[in-house]
Amino acid sequence: MPQPLKKPLKQLTFNSLGLADWPELTLRLTAVLNEWNKLEGTLGVLLGTLLNTRYSVAVATLASVVNFTARLELIAAAASAARPDFAEEVGALMSRLRSRAGERNKVIHGCWATSKEWPHHLIYCPTEAIAFAAARQAEGADPTYSILAAIKPQLRLWSARCFQDLEERIGVENRSVIELNNRIAQTPFAPHEADRAQ
Repeated sequence: MPQPLKKPLKQLTFNSLGLADWPELTLRLTAVLNEWNKLEGTLGVLLGTLLNTRYSVAVATLASVVNFTARLELIAAAASAARPDFAEEVGALMSRLRSRAGERNKVIHGCWATSKEWPHHLIYCPTEAIAFAAARQAEGADPTYSILAAIKPQLRLWSARCFQDLEERIGVENRSVIELNNRIAQTPFAPHEADRAQ
């Protein structure tokens, strides 16, 4: 679990090249993003199975929906319409993936910093916290204002284990999607009553 910074903060570097000095941590960060990309591809396969269409069509369809929550809603709607026998289970899985998306969004949309004070951690800061603090300093109303002091409560230390744990949580959900997809693919389709009447 990422931890708040407890000791005084003297130095913080927001520099992409500085991340190279912590190769194990940057590889772990990259592994999280890679696992997420695999999950998004697997969701396309699930949509293809639900709609009984080519996977390339389903993946392209999902990719055209920019918002991830909307993608999840699309999959849940497809399950309700095409495979109501799995709709509840698909809906529950999509709800879990929403929470994982929040974790992923922090990683991808946050700013990452390094500090010699914490050599075995990357330091996460929400982008909006830095933007607000920098704007406040630029306004110059308070000569004692410190960006570091302002953002410190929102900073979190991420160890290699934190990244690995998130990668594993995403991997568990990816395997859940695969398992559900396989069960749907192996279960004969029972048409809706309305479809049988036609």
